[in-house]
Amino acid sequence: MRVGKTFVVVVAFLLMAPTAWALPGIQLGLHGNYQNTVLDAEVQQFSFPGDPASWTETSLTRTEIGNPVGVGVDLTFTFLPVIDLQISADMVAQTYNFVYTPPAISGQTEISQDNIPYGRIGVDVSIIKNLVSLPPAVHILNLYVGIGPSVAFIAPVASQQLVLDNIKTASEKPDIEGYAKEQGMKVGFHAVVGVTLKAPILPGLRIQAKYMHFGDVSEPDKGSFILLQAGVFI
Repeated sequence: MRVGKTFVVVVAFLLMAPTAWALPGIQLGLHGNYQNTVLDAEVQQFSFPGDPASWTETSLTRTEIGNPVGVGVDLTFTFLPVIDLQISADMVAQTYNFVYTPPAISGQTEISQDNIPYGRIGVDVSIIKNLVSLPPAVHILNLYVGIGPSVAFIAPVASQQLVLDNIKTASEKPDIEGYAKEQGMKVGFHAVVGVTLKAPILPGLRIQAKYMHFGDVSEPDKGSFILLQAGVFI
């Protein structure tokens, strides 16, 4: 899948940034992700505008999607005056099940599919400002805030709208699994607050929370969520 290749390329770029881990003022990190997106289980009944009035309603049943998890890498430039700059590549994933039941008169059979992917692959660029550094001369503990643009490929969720956007009548056979695997690129922004703990010589610990917002995301996904990240850096 092309978005998977995109993520691999971005990760490879960050990992192979020339001697980044050996240069003062540049931090290379690896972290885990926890996204607080929960989409409730749902049963949707609807009709196609082009169907005969005598046809009964079509239905789509979807199981709950809860809290995708994943991994990411980050590259932070700390040698800039006043601010730091962080580039982060992330992915999260979760699966769900659905059943699509067309009207019997349509001649189409019921479609039932398990483990449909829901996920996001994205890149963030954050302008970071330290608020507190302790001890003042050594900066072992740093509390910071930041903001910046985000770009992501987000998988659409099986829903009434997804079906209506792709077929016009219940006499057509939808490829819901295929639709859900089509990742659309979305542009948004994020705000971040975090803390780092870094003693001399030892790897550092970074924990941060990001408020993420993306526009033009298909229902029922709202496109806004909190992403929690925790990892290490050198």
